[in-house]
Amino acid sequence: MFDNLFNSYNFRSPNFRRKMYILAQGISRYNISKKAVLNETICFPKISEQKQIGKLIKLMNSLLSLQQRKLELENKLKKQIAFYLYSFTLTPNFKHIEVKNKKLGDIVDISNGIMGDSQKKSGNFKLTRIETISNGKIDLSRTGYIDQVSDEKKFLEVGDILYSNINSLTHIGKNAIVKEKHLPLVHGINLFRLHITNNQITPNYLHGLLNLPKYKWWVKSHANPAVNQTSINKTELSSLVIKYPDLDIQNQINNINYSFAQYWDIQYSKKESLCQLKQFLLQNLFI
Repeated sequence: MFDNLFNSYNFRSPNFRRKMYILAQGISRYNISKKAVLNETICFPKISEQKQIGKLIKLMNSLLSLQQRKLELENKLKKQIAFYLYSFTLTPNFKHIEVKNKKLGDIVDISNGIMGDSQKKSGNFKLTRIETISNGKIDLSRTGYIDQVSDEKKFLEVGDILYSNINSLTHIGKNAIVKEKHLPLVHGINLFRLHITNNQITPNYLHGLLNLPKYKWWVKSHANPAVNQTSINKTELSSLVIKYPDLDIQNQINNINYSFAQYWDIQYSKKESLCQLKQFLLQNLFI
């Protein structure tokens, strides 16, 4: 006897797919003959165990769906909170505050990175590339490497912001802030480095501003289109006018963002743990 729920997961398990891959034939396109599939031997536990395994995987899928939905709703909440925070309408204390208007070029130094082998797998120093900030954070597992750096100014500092100035229209303007745990890290080509030169704005506050929809839209509308990608030059980006309050208000907003980011990271880690557990179960419960 076979349990339908168990079979549905069994046929999607890594071990079953591996067996099918071995049976596949072809050059540019692979196919498996019906005869080969019918002759393949598959091990099944007794029916009571099949039912328990099927229920367990179904439960894992439900938990994953709930956690994903939770993250989606919290992401909407995160964007809404950001809107109120940076428009200074979240609390009465933020009303009628003085706001400064400055061009980005008057606040930061915008510089290009150095050439290197972005596909290099090892070396003395990690080198940033476009993929390094693809998820909006600095991912040290997605860097190239470089053995020597002749200009020490090319080493990134805490608070620097890496900014995607050459990318598809969807991803241009994506940015990530450098933290202590990322260093030493070398600034590579195809990402702008925004280094704050004005002590009236904090790196975390600027990072939050640049991720607001209105600033993302501004960059997209001022970018130069090309085949499969767009770009924005330093002169154009320098002309972006941003608004910011005094340092006390900035730090209040930074603290709220920090607390929310910590909570978000916990929820995302829960999702990753559930995915890993499900993969482990699929790998080990179906043989």
